[in-house]
Amino acid sequence: MRKYLKIPAQVLLSFIFFHGGPVFATDFSPEVTFRSMTGFVFLNALPGSTGEDDQTHFIITGVSDPSISAEEAPGGIVQLREPPGRRVFPACVAISRSMEVLRATNCNDGLITYFTLLPASNGAVQIKSLNTGVCLVGTEGEGIPSTGDCTETDLTVSPDHLWFIAPPFSAAHMSPLT
Repeated sequence: MRKYLKIPAQVLLSFIFFHGGPVFATDFSPEVTFRSMTGFVFLNALPGSTGEDDQTHFIITGVSDPSISAEEAPGGIVQLREPPGRRVFPACVAISRSMEVLRATNCNDGLITYFTLLPASNGAVQIKSLNTGVCLVGTEGEGIPSTGDCTETDLTVSPDHLWFIAPPFSAAHMSPLT
């Protein structure tokens, strides 16, 4: 009987897509959308969103900051940025000390724009602000999430605290009839 080496699909895909060769020499940050498990859609046009497709797109950018320990940011340090080209300045999601979700016009503002992603067992994440220690909460509809206490124990996490990171959605188009 032959024995085969079992290699998880994630490992194979990482070799195919992230091998670091010259084809992948440029920085590639795909656009994503955030949906809470309650169906809430996080809009990036803070404030004054009209729900256009491009207003649901974000880029998750990894950040290195030696002043933040792994215990403070177990999911790494990330910024939630608007995709380039929408404004003349790079805009990031930020949480003020008064727990208000806002747009930072300077993504170099540090802690106010830093988040960590806390994974859940169902594939979703909590999005925790490293500035205030609160998590983003989305109840229903679309818009700007509110904030609430994170659940960092083995307790069940409320669905409005859990976010799925999904591919960006855009308008559907009919295929031409042939």
